[in-house]
Amino acid sequence: MIDHVTKVKPGKFAEGFKNFSIIELAKITQSIFPNCKIIIDDKVVDQRDYRVSSKKIKNAINFEASKTVIDALNEFKKIFKEEKISSVYQKKFSNFATLSNEKL
Repeated sequence: MIDHVTKVKPGKFAEGFKNFSIIELAKITQSIFPNCKIIIDDKVVDQRDYRVSSKKIKNAINFEASKTVIDALNEFKKIFKEEKISSVYQKKFSNFATLSNEKL
């Protein structure tokens, strides 16, 4: 696949099986991590109105994701259980601070 990437013009690529709302992702996360608490702040409104499409990366390098959101969450669960990450609260593991400072 790397050979294909070097022949592709620079740009932004999206990959995913489905477009999810934030609450959908929260509920999926909670299904894998039952102790996860979902907090809804009615003062914050997600005003993004775009849809993510995987067509560009599929057409450019014939790439399709082989894992789902649930697969990824199960991998995280295994990593946490095996204590491969000492603290998930490190800034490098989250873009929450960045998103909190943006006007959504």
